Amino acid sequence: MPVRKRFLKLLSAWGLSALGMVAGVRADVLLDDTWADGTRTNQNLPMESAWWFSYSAATAHTNSLFVPMRSDNTALLGITYFTDGTTNPITLAVGESLTVNLRLVLSNVPPQNTLLGFRAGLFDFADSSLSPRRVSADGFSNSSQGGGVQGYALFLNMGTNFNDQAPMHLLKRTDLSNSSLLGASGAWTELGVPLFVQTADFSGFTDGQEYLWQMMVERTNSTTIVVSTLWSNTISGETMSYSQTDGSATNFSFDGLALRPLNTNTAAAGYTLLEARIDYAAIPRDGFANVGYTTTGGKGGPVVTVTDASSLSNYLNQPGRYIVQVKGTINLGVDDFPVGANKTIVGLGTDATLVGDLYIVSDSNVIVRNLYFTNPSNLGEGDGITMRNSDHVWIDHCTFTDCADGELDMTVASDYVTVSWCKFNYTFDSGHNFVNLLGADDADIVDTGRLHVTFHHNWWSTLCHERMPRVRYGRVHSYNNYFNAPGNNYCVRAALESQVFLEQNWFENVKTPWEKFITTGTTGLVSAVSNVFVNVTGQSDPGTDTVFTVPYLYTPDDTGGLPFAITNNAGAARPGPPLSMALTATNVVFSWTTNIPGFLVQYSDDPAATNWLYDSTSVEVVGDQNTITEPTDQAARFFRLIKP
Repeated sequence: MPVRKRFLKLLSAWGLSALGMVAGVRADVLLDDTWADGTRTNQNLPMESAWWFSYSAATAHTNSLFVPMRSDNTALLGITYFTDGTTNPITLAVGESLTVNLRLVLSNVPPQNTLLGFRAGLFDFADSSLSPRRVSADGFSNSSQGGGVQGYALFLNMGTNFNDQAPMHLLKRTDLSNSSLLGASGAWTELGVPLFVQTADFSGFTDGQEYLWQMMVERTNSTTIVVSTLWSNTISGETMSYSQTDGSATNFSFDGLALRPLNTNTAAAGYTLLEARIDYAAIPRDGFANVGYTTTGGKGGPVVTVTDASSLSNYLNQPGRYIVQVKGTINLGVDDFPVGANKTIVGLGTDATLVGDLYIVSDSNVIVRNLYFTNPSNLGEGDGITMRNSDHVWIDHCTFTDCADGELDMTVASDYVTVSWCKFNYTFDSGHNFVNLLGADDADIVDTGRLHVTFHHNWWSTLCHERMPRVRYGRVHSYNNYFNAPGNNYCVRAALESQVFLEQNWFENVKTPWEKFITTGTTGLVSAVSNVFVNVTGQSDPGTDTVFTVPYLYTPDDTGGLPFAITNNAGAARPGPPLSMALTATNVVFSWTTNIPGFLVQYSDDPAATNWLYDSTSVEVVGDQNTITEPTDQAARFFRLIKP
């Protein structure tokens, strides 16, 4: 029902939306700008974004942004962008949504009028034909920024009283050749026709009153977007809302928010913005580590470099977020070496090594990347990494060699873990070459309902004998892994009350790719789909059980390329050719030597990020020497090479 009265408490401060959240997704805050620093031209997501207007009278104050209409009573166009860069919009998968929350106070609301004078919407500038794709200063035309831009918008009848019973219209931008983003009504097609509705409870807008405007776009299937909008009086709680469906949607990407009041006869003369928030209800990606929470490690915290155990321990156990870079080899000592929550541990270069047992216990939000682990002397508990009672942990691009007990063990209520692009191996047979234990004992009933773990693009290699992994109680998704460990006993074992989903893996020169094992209680389950077997013996279980449904987005690689891709990229220090750097007065020049074409440079503010962005600067190639030049006057960034 498009307009209704509803009393509610504002939920935006809690990262929720009055329009509702989508079940089974997590909420990522793309932007939450309150103008706390009194500026409007800084792009520092998600805390603030730059706001640009077709004329420069907008003024930021501490905790607000005041936007007046032009003195000549012509339209005003304002735009902000909620992604970094011009080539990476948010693209909605089925089941995902974006929600705008704009808290604002109106000044000099006009009386009842007949026009739809206030317009605002969500847009895809990144895929437009604009050049440049984004404005970066005030003073552009209020009838510009429309070339090739797709999006959805609210056209609102704004007055102290509404002109009719349908003051809100939702439209789709369909004439992409029109240069005016929100000024030309002919460039827009209405989504349905507003029904006759009762507006008595929200009959118009009032000067000086704070309102919450929300707009949500939700992708519900491959060709459908549901567009919803809501206005709420934050004092009385009275709301009006409206929703329509675009059943022939072809674009699902968004990176900007724009608004365009027409004039003071048809829209308020002034807008005091108190908060602009955009939430991305995203289906988790990259495994269980991002289900229910975005695992970011130390992102946003200080970046420090350590070369000894004392410094490493100091930073790993500081409160708050830290990105700790390990340089060279560090011996962790005879005891377990504890890690605190909200930390990223990342190896620098090609030889960063930890000798001993890294102890991730009773922690949350930890990332470990690009490190060698070894523990042949049985230090601590004898593992490379011991994980207990910890959640949302991501182990990526690490190499584990000759650990006396397990190389990477997860037990005692650990949960929501992703292990990706790692290599496990041994150089000798200790009699206990048992790699990954998930659930230490049948008696550990605390593991019931926990131990959700994803393994993808890992390599179990030389002299791995068992536990790749061995699972009690857990729910394990193993896809696109490479098992090549001649002389093993078994690869994957589903034990007490476990469920294992083996999908598109490559098993080569191994015995018993998977098996079930039980001493008491309920036998584990295995579903095995589209795996490849080369020189495999001893497989008897059909792998036809019904197991859990994977709750995150992923796209398995074709199995045909797995051995090459994984053996060339799994493990520590496998990023591609070394990246060198030279500084001049105004530029930094990156270079790398390779006869293999196609390497590109990516950048991020966090070396353990999942969302590295492609640098748009062109690569110059002379012979086998590749270079790219960047200006030095930019925010601190990390760069890496990648071959798509």
